Amino acid sequence: MPTNRSRWVAAFGAAAAVLMTAVVPIRAGINPSTVSYLRSLTPNAWITMALAANGVSDLPTDHLRSVSGSGVNDYAKAILALAALGQNPATFGNVDYIAQLRALAREGQLGDPVFLNDDAWGILALSSASVAADDPLITGATSYLVAHQNGDGGFGFAVGSSSDSNSTAAALLALREAGVAADASAVVSALSYLRGLQNSDGGFPYAASSESDADSTAWVVLALRKLGLDPAASAQPGGTPLSFLASLENPDGSFSWMLSQPGANAFATQDAALALSGATIPVGYYRPANVGAYQYRVEGRDRTICDARLDGSTAYDLLAAGATACGYTFGGTTIEGLGFLLTDINDEHASGFASWMYLVNNVPASVGLQSYQLLPNDDVLVYWDPDYRTPEFPDYDRPLRLGLSSTAVASGGPVTATVTVFRDGAWLPLGGAAISGTPSPVTTASDGTVLLSLPDGRYTLQASKTDYVRSAPQAVSVGDGVSGTTQLKVEVVEGDGGVGGTVGGSSIVFSVSPAQLDLGRLTPGQRAAGDVTLNNDGTVDVAVTAEVSGDSLFTALLLGGVAWPQFSANVLHLHSLPLTVELTVPGGYLGRGIKTGELIFWADPQ
Repeated sequence: MPTNRSRWVAAFGAAAAVLMTAVVPIRAGINPSTVSYLRSLTPNAWITMALAANGVSDLPTDHLRSVSGSGVNDYAKAILALAALGQNPATFGNVDYIAQLRALAREGQLGDPVFLNDDAWGILALSSASVAADDPLITGATSYLVAHQNGDGGFGFAVGSSSDSNSTAAALLALREAGVAADASAVVSALSYLRGLQNSDGGFPYAASSESDADSTAWVVLALRKLGLDPAASAQPGGTPLSFLASLENPDGSFSWMLSQPGANAFATQDAALALSGATIPVGYYRPANVGAYQYRVEGRDRTICDARLDGSTAYDLLAAGATACGYTFGGTTIEGLGFLLTDINDEHASGFASWMYLVNNVPASVGLQSYQLLPNDDVLVYWDPDYRTPEFPDYDRPLRLGLSSTAVASGGPVTATVTVFRDGAWLPLGGAAISGTPSPVTTASDGTVLLSLPDGRYTLQASKTDYVRSAPQAVSVGDGVSGTTQLKVEVVEGDGGVGGTVGGSSIVFSVSPAQLDLGRLTPGQRAAGDVTLNNDGTVDVAVTAEVSGDSLFTALLLGGVAWPQFSANVLHLHSLPLTVELTVPGGYLGRGIKTGELIFWADPQ
């Protein structure tokens, strides 16, 4: 019997993370006069977020239908504002803001490698649009931020620039949003830097030995909340950050930038209003109708059993929802004082020292599955542990993460795989990790990387190492002939009215026509149909499956009369298959405007 009681409880499916504590703001939101002042200004993304955070509804959105500028920050602020309103940043206007932001990735980070603030805001924006924390763009930008943290613990606007409160607060927001633990050294050092800046009036300056200002104080307040800290507890003889912000408020509801510079300041007002709302950043998250709020994964003895986003209130709810979503069975028993003990998933039965465990945000804890109440952005990992004893086997609680330099490359293009392990609150490189799913075995070097040169095809890669929890699977396609793609477009109005290629030399030549399918203008309740043709001009028969991405409206797409996830067809070589594509806009659908998506057909040799 183990002697470590907290570990024993963990063996019963318990998990924990560094949890955010409840925060009580100095007041509930902002004064009506501040709302009126902000509404009188020309709308922008920050004003939208500030008002949304304070519960103001019926906000204008036309200013979010286009982006002024072409940088990461330009797209990031629009994405964050749309997510705060519950709108899809990929389809709200005629441009997919998420795709545009992704296209600005360079050298494993976001935007211009000279700057750091675009990595921070890019992480926050992607996360607000329900991009998973293990997405290569988020992991790459996170690593880039940590690698360029200054020696004083702070962050500068650019690589090598002096630390400042605004850039450090943004970096803290991004690191926590990306899943970096609150007790990780990068987070602790950054917080220490900020604490050292606080002035006696309770406010924060842009840099040391400067006067406190509204914007800097507001950003620090947002970062403190992200860490689960109460800004009101960060007190100096002259007050707290919240009381300092309150001292800058003018009779008309506006806020001054500094006490030495009184008068209405639009930027100071929007930032102060956001900080006084009790919220943090992101203000809100866009959750597609077909995507759950929580990332949930089950790693069995030899394979990934489930990898999905699901909804629920407790970790046990996700376990139960996963059984339906992923088709597994599970069983267990209830033990008085400890709750539900998970003993079986499919035919993998806990016995002896082998057991089912779980982590939340990569950290084990001391409550059972049914007792753990899910918090926003929790990531739940259930895994098979061959030996739950500690400290004899400490590494098996350490999950792996696989990052790819690209998920789609041209023929002959290299792909760099990076494997990291969650240890001591941070993701660290891991050498000697095996990458499965490749034509021949490969392992990572001491820096956690390995260069993959893959033949044309579609691969599902995964990282593993003895005594560690294997990574989530990552898909990568090489060459342009393994699939054919049709761009989908439909415009939803009020109720009045890909090219394939060659795979493996000349073995598979597969294409889809037309390259775009415009389903026209539909009102809620209407149906439209169009035709595509799957062309197999190769020398072998292929089995074809489908994948749909883009706006959640297209999850209802039918292919040949069946829901697209169930679609499969065999296409003989030198033959074509005509196929009807149908879309019905639900009667209660509230979205309007042009919606876009992608219909991908994957061809594999029979």
